[in-house]
Amino acid sequence: MVGETDYPCWTSERPGVGRSYVQLDDRPVDDLGYQAWIRGVKEGRLYCGDGRSHFLEFEVNGHSSGGDDVQLVTHDTILIKALVAARLEPDLSLESQTSKRTPPYGWDLEWARIGTTRNVTVELVVDGIAVDEASLIADGAPRSIEFRRLIDRSAWVALRILPSPYSPGICTSQRQLYTGLKI
Repeated sequence: MVGETDYPCWTSERPGVGRSYVQLDDRPVDDLGYQAWIRGVKEGRLYCGDGRSHFLEFEVNGHSSGGDDVQLVTHDTILIKALVAARLEPDLSLESQTSKRTPPYGWDLEWARIGTTRNVTVELVVDGIAVDEASLIADGAPRSIEFRRLIDRSAWVALRILPSPYSPGICTSQRQLYTGLKI
């Protein structure tokens, strides 16, 4: 999920559209900032996107991404909370209306637009499969989203706005088989 070295696989628009974001405790400054960024990548406190949608917070049962796995004693319903922001123009441009008929190659938040509204769908992904969804107004304002999901075995949990950004994954584990958050 780091960088965009596979141009034009992300988008054929231009290099640099795909971005990796890392949650840092402090503003990055010089070499220490770079080291903190790399540490955040290694710890899984990141998401990637097109710069028009963001997962500002992401947690499962109170555990943030990049922390320990979330431990479950037995199967249980987990609570997924996120603070998500996305930004679309209020109305479809003529270019967007045309491109909706002939899909461009790659990822773009415009493709997540629900009809002609300013809404996009945020999906809950468990072990690579979308299992639930919520609608988000893409006006740029951060909005809270919650999901509840029964987990009956070790699992990986993430959020996405397809085809735009992907949140960090959080691992749910009953046997501590994975890194991330243990459930």
